[in-house]
Amino acid sequence: MNDDRIEQLILMSRRRLRARGPSLSAAARRVLRKLDSLVDVLHETDRLPELRAAVTLAKGVRCHVIDSIRGDGPKLIEVIRRDIPAFRAAFPELDLVPVVHYRPALAPRPAALSVATDSGSVGSLSLRIVDRLTGRPVQNAQVVALTNFATREGRNGVSDEDGLALLAFETMPVRLERLYVYPPLAGYWGLFQSDFVLDDGATLSLQPIDLTRADSLRHFFPSAKADTGAGVTVGVIDGGVGPHADLVCEGDADNGSGHGTHVAGIIASRGTAPAGVRGIAPGARIRSYRAFGSAGGLASNFSVAKAIDAAVRDGCDILNMSFILEDGVEDPAVRTAIEDAREGGVLPVAATGNSFRQSVGFPARDSLCLAVSALGRRGTFPDESVEAADVTPPFGLDSDDYIAAFSNAGLEVDLTAPGAGVVSTVPGGYGVLSGTSMACPVVSAMAARMLARNADVLSMPRRSERSTRLAQLVLGAAASLGFPADLQGAGIPYEGGDA
Repeated sequence: MNDDRIEQLILMSRRRLRARGPSLSAAARRVLRKLDSLVDVLHETDRLPELRAAVTLAKGVRCHVIDSIRGDGPKLIEVIRRDIPAFRAAFPELDLVPVVHYRPALAPRPAALSVATDSGSVGSLSLRIVDRLTGRPVQNAQVVALTNFATREGRNGVSDEDGLALLAFETMPVRLERLYVYPPLAGYWGLFQSDFVLDDGATLSLQPIDLTRADSLRHFFPSAKADTGAGVTVGVIDGGVGPHADLVCEGDADNGSGHGTHVAGIIASRGTAPAGVRGIAPGARIRSYRAFGSAGGLASNFSVAKAIDAAVRDGCDILNMSFILEDGVEDPAVRTAIEDAREGGVLPVAATGNSFRQSVGFPARDSLCLAVSALGRRGTFPDESVEAADVTPPFGLDSDDYIAAFSNAGLEVDLTAPGAGVVSTVPGGYGVLSGTSMACPVVSAMAARMLARNADVLSMPRRSERSTRLAQLVLGAAASLGFPADLQGAGIPYEGGDA
């Protein structure tokens, strides 16, 4: 491997996000503080052909500082690979943590292993996507036509302004094992068909969202009073929030993905039917921290740790973390930030992940987080919507309840909450999303409600006893829905502990 390669690493205290405590020498603290004043304004994904504006910290130890969590907190640095052993030898009390990346905990969307067809392709099969009520064309719907679901053989397409999507099948009609139509972000339910014969010129209709009908979230949690959750602040670490007419939020705006706005609406939307829907804790204060810089992008562990640190410093009571690091990867940087949050009286809530019953991902599997799986309910979405593909046994005490097929499983699961076919705020209106990303803010909102109602806990000093007591309140309010513990944990949190 090339020893001249430049590596991005996080330089931080081994035990705390900040270099506090007698175990860290004055020299190590001075290094972190010195680097804080030498931050270069670069995007963290930039790569340099050589170390620009490098600072020499010791013999054979140079680095370039990209970003800092203020003062003696972690530093995002670039260092030449051959210098890493000397770096560790010079500062044994400090850790060099690899940069890893998180992704939003949305339910996976199957796609064919081919590219979308250009509009001028010869031999393409054409289909039209329309609004079921008006017959008007629906633009930017994603069509996934799979002739073999297991191998993902098939074609992808996107509808144009006339609602037309072209799929480059050589013969027609085409017998599809599965057909998915994913709508644009706002306005519609998706469409799912199995064992479907698709002919040239076919018309497929999408059901508009009816905000007067209960989705899975409102089935379990009917509309709350406008001041529910007042006095509590929830930090949403995501891709930004809003602006949206039914959301009051401080902090970073949506990066264009809509994910953070949807999450925030589940917690605290102030809409009312027929034009909107209300969140579970509409009186709660929302603060947005954009760790995901761009739509469709990932968030580095440094960005996440920095957001957690800022949220704790800003006085948030609860942290919503609808993102995941799967495949067994560990992350000391975010784990340390979570430890600091809990010690500061803040309760982190995290999504378990969406790898179809694989093990719970990080940070949800950290014992200091409340880990949330995704619950679904038959009858709360159109029969032919994409949510129908995620219905799977076992079913609960009520045979219409299920844990969504995509939801991860394990004894680290603490709670379950609605996460299949959830209607919430998105840029441009209201949209439907699924994933443990959607279940996580349900628990964050319920934690806000319980904290608001328990003034003795709300007023506790911001130490670990406070966050522990809040976690106990939420877990103690859970009611079993009849699923195994590795799917539902203690169950669904209700105030009072029952449905």
